[in-house]
Amino acid sequence: MYDYRTEVKELLEMTGASQNELCLTAKAIKVILKIAQVKEVPPVPTNDTTEITAKKTEPQTAEQVPDKQVLKPTTPPIKTEKVKIDRTLQTLQTLLSTRGENEALTNWIKRDPKIYDQLFELVMVYRVSTRRKGFKAYNKQKHELKFNEFVRNQFKPKNGDALVVSNSHTKTPRIIKVIHQPENEYHQNTVTFDQGVVELDENQRLVVQKDVAGNPLLVDEKPFSYQLTPHSKAQVGSVVRLRWYKDKVGQRQNEDLALAWIYPKQTVNRIPATPLKKTGLTKVKYQPTIEFDLAGATVGIVVGRELYHDKYAAIVQAHGGIY
Repeated sequence: MYDYRTEVKELLEMTGASQNELCLTAKAIKVILKIAQVKEVPPVPTNDTTEITAKKTEPQTAEQVPDKQVLKPTTPPIKTEKVKIDRTLQTLQTLLSTRGENEALTNWIKRDPKIYDQLFELVMVYRVSTRRKGFKAYNKQKHELKFNEFVRNQFKPKNGDALVVSNSHTKTPRIIKVIHQPENEYHQNTVTFDQGVVELDENQRLVVQKDVAGNPLLVDEKPFSYQLTPHSKAQVGSVVRLRWYKDKVGQRQNEDLALAWIYPKQTVNRIPATPLKKTGLTKVKYQPTIEFDLAGATVGIVVGRELYHDKYAAIVQAHGGIY
């Protein structure tokens, strides 16, 4: 049987005292014990009794007596590394399939960063590859998923992060969890210039040269003037986000930069919402699970009861709308 005591000891040492971590660790230990079980192989029966009897009756000389070490049964060595990897994958599968915050997995990765790379052996885990607009993700079978800038705003994944995804075979895959990689392994492949202001240059062209704080747009540490295309929805005074790939050889062109996001323009002269009575409840938080951008549109909801007002407002605001 494989000696699993070291792994169990390490798992117990990094387990916290919270009820959630204790439950997750208990499940992980059950998986380890299940993998460690090795069935004994029964001896193969033989019908050749004559040969056995003859061998017993033959006298053996001192030269014919084999060495005791040679008589020891030889068993194929257990591939401890493969067993450890299989055990790790089973444990990761158990931890990722558990709902709620996964503190045990986070602590495990911090303690042993090599565990992070083994996450991608699971089909439901995808590796993030950030783009100028949105990002892509790939799993071990090289299945590709595409997400727009709106989803990137919500989950804020970095290049190389791990995504736990469900419904990946549909057109609307759902991101369950983002697992950030160790900082020392992070490679930034894009550069972002956020909250840039659209203005007119001397030739009456829409350009971005600075942000809302007056800081200049620098590309490769040089001042740059980004010219918007005619079909862009941005206008004078719009606040935008620009992004380009970090690694570039040669002089930058306007086409190397992309208009990744236009911030929704807030309506100034609008009727304020009727204030609700203070109930003492905490502010409702909502995490979008589908790609849907209201792009600053105003949404009115009429219901029979005012009890769920905060929930409706949180949903609309999370999708970029005005409630």
